[in-house]
Amino acid sequence: MTNKIKYFSFFLEIVPISLFFIIYSIYDIYIAAVISALASLMILIFSKVFEKRISYFAIFSLTVAIIFTILSILLQNPILIKIQPTIFNGLFSIALIGGLFFNRPIMKDFFSYQFNLNFTTWKKLSKRWGVFFLILCLTNEIVWRFYSEEQWVFYKTFISSSAVMLFMCFQIPLTLKNIK
Repeated sequence: MTNKIKYFSFFLEIVPISLFFIIYSIYDIYIAAVISALASLMILIFSKVFEKRISYFAIFSLTVAIIFTILSILLQNPILIKIQPTIFNGLFSIALIGGLFFNRPIMKDFFSYQFNLNFTTWKKLSKRWGVFFLILCLTNEIVWRFYSEEQWVFYKTFISSSAVMLFMCFQIPLTLKNIK
């Protein structure tokens, strides 16, 4: 896989959340969620065609998005879209932290395609990301419960997504230092 495809693939990761925000500001939360899920599906197809793989993380994320979007539309309940990040981040946090109790760094299962790291580094990353996803889970619960829908969309689009990117950047030194 060329570096151009890798960089383009990384750029594509912001498309679903960007579309969610744009479509929400034009239409409503239901249409925004559908468009965002469809964009995620297209990215998954792109990965399969051009990278010749599909990441477990992307499959998990898309599955949660589709289930909660469909349920939300069928039940006409936007709360199901709002709790989707809580469920996603909570389950991922449980998997990462829980895996450490069995001496199994789950981050390796999700990202060993991108990085060849030693076992200790995978454990550190699993712990860090597990705690981070727990914080995101709890924060999403607070925001959707105590703030307006518009404020929640702003939080999801700009604050939560930016926090993930920033946290990811803070993990780069550990990752680069321990690449085999």
